[in-house]
Amino acid sequence: GAMVGILAGEPLYAPNELPLKVVTLTAKHTAMDTANNNVKANKPAFNNAIIARNKAFYTTKTGLVDVGQGSKDYVRQLFGYGTPEFRLVSPLKFRKLADVD
Repeated sequence: GAMVGILAGEPLYAPNELPLKVVTLTAKHTAMDTANNNVKANKPAFNNAIIARNKAFYTTKTGLVDVGQGSKDYVRQLFGYGTPEFRLVSPLKFRKLADVD
C-alpha cells in the first residue's frame, strides 16, 4: 500500500504497461488486502475444523485409525492370515499422525 502511494504521488511515474499503472496496482493491493483479511477472519474456524478432524481420526478406541486397525485385525482373526478375505484388507495402512489424547 505504501509503495502504491509513493508511485501515485510521483508525477514522473507513468508506465505504458497496464499491469504497472497505479490504477492496476491499487486494485491489486485492494484484492490482496481483502484476501488477507478473509484469511485472518476464517483462521479460528479453520483451526477448530483441524481439531475436530484430528479427534475423528486419532482419538483412542473410537477414532478412524483405531477402528480401522481393529477391523483389519478382526478380519485376520475371523478368516485367517492367508485367506482371500484378509488379503483384501491387508494392504490398508492405518497410522497416527497426531496425538489428541
